Amino acid sequence: MFRILIVFLVIVLFSTSFPQTNLEYLQKQLPKTIQSNSEILKQVTQTLQRDISLHPDILAYRLNYYDGLFNLGIKDNNENGLNNLNLITAHFYKMRNVWVRNQQQIISTIEYNNNYKNLSHDLLENYYSEIADSLDKPQLFIDSNLVDYNALFAFGIQNPVEYNQQFDYSKERNKVQNDIIEEYQSKMNKLRSEANIDEPIEKVINYWFLFNEDSTDKKNLIANYILDYFSSLYSVRKLNLNTILIGATYYFLEDGIDIEFDQPSNSTKFNIGSISKTAQFDFQVSHKFPLKNELSILSFLNLGFSGSLIFSQKVEGIDPKMVYIRDPQEGAEYVSETWTFRELSIRDFQALSTYINISVPLVFFNQDMYLEVGSKFGLDFYSYLLNSEYSYGKVEVVWDPNQQQYIRNILQSVPSGNSSEKKTISKFKLYPTADLTVKKFNPIIIQFSVSYNYFSAKIGYNF
Repeated sequence: MFRILIVFLVIVLFSTSFPQTNLEYLQKQLPKTIQSNSEILKQVTQTLQRDISLHPDILAYRLNYYDGLFNLGIKDNNENGLNNLNLITAHFYKMRNVWVRNQQQIISTIEYNNNYKNLSHDLLENYYSEIADSLDKPQLFIDSNLVDYNALFAFGIQNPVEYNQQFDYSKERNKVQNDIIEEYQSKMNKLRSEANIDEPIEKVINYWFLFNEDSTDKKNLIANYILDYFSSLYSVRKLNLNTILIGATYYFLEDGIDIEFDQPSNSTKFNIGSISKTAQFDFQVSHKFPLKNELSILSFLNLGFSGSLIFSQKVEGIDPKMVYIRDPQEGAEYVSETWTFRELSIRDFQALSTYINISVPLVFFNQDMYLEVGSKFGLDFYSYLLNSEYSYGKVEVVWDPNQQQYIRNILQSVPSGNSSEKKTISKFKLYPTADLTVKKFNPIIIQFSVSYNYFSAKIGYNF
């Protein structure tokens, strides 16, 4: 029976190439008082996760403390093991601090891209903890075999067997830890061969104690792994070159055309109102042309083509009115024209735009969010039917030397007129642009754009 258990344990230990913490098993090792209270169990589980991320040896002392407090009812923190547990935790924080500083020193001496060195340094700094140097040494009184047994489940045994003090768990622990080291050596080779690694970089920090400075072959592995990770993360090979976007643009400043009235009986033209676009539906396709090997400022040129259909506009000046135009002649003489519009209306309005978009990245906030600046230029096309009912009069005021006074002559009079004008107008537009792209859910992306007179939001697909 004992041999069967050992074989079963070994098979389970290596059933996955890279183990994950088995929190469900650890929860079952907790006192029933904790397991039966969901709120306490949640808090305790979070504590176990914190312990595991620091060092798996803490688990045995954490479980020992819970047993003393909840099962045995020992309230004295010296007796139930809490004070010693805190010293053990502080001890491993101090050890990790030393490791963090050593790794930062190694990174500073490696010839590498300074941006990635700074990112690596900042990442490690997040794991440095301020711990007092004057703390007492902890008492490591729990049998090391039991410590190794619990550490194995911190590494992720999915089908645990009961603890057997006759079995040497240190051998199995060493095997699992060596597998982890080999796994990261393999992952680093993949990074350097431009393969994608989706695993969060923070995970490797949880295994800091496996990559100590005393072992030559492991000394620089993590420092190089972190540097290669950021190099891979910000490599142009991470860039999806093609993008399709759809969305809407909203204009907060007037942007449109003047409405012209053409006098049917002569060549007179004048503005009687305006049409300004206020919102439009956008469709855009673009392609990125890499300019550098890394994602940084000016690392690619983004060239796109877009089309827009205006679905909301503001029309001004289209209401009953009188328009008076005076053309001065010699002296005080003049010719005047007067249009009295009894009705004005716009019908069959349509508008669309076509643009070329050019931009380059300015700032990468992280691999999932960056800011581009550039411009877009193209044509707005407007089509509408202007209907009007009006009366028209043209007079001249001249000096009559015989009468020695100015007299008024009616040159033309249209007491009632109608006009229906079909207008098709194109207008060149140029906008400076700033685009914020968010790739948190890549290949689905979100993009926000602004210019001096509009704001737009789009959603799209990267490929």
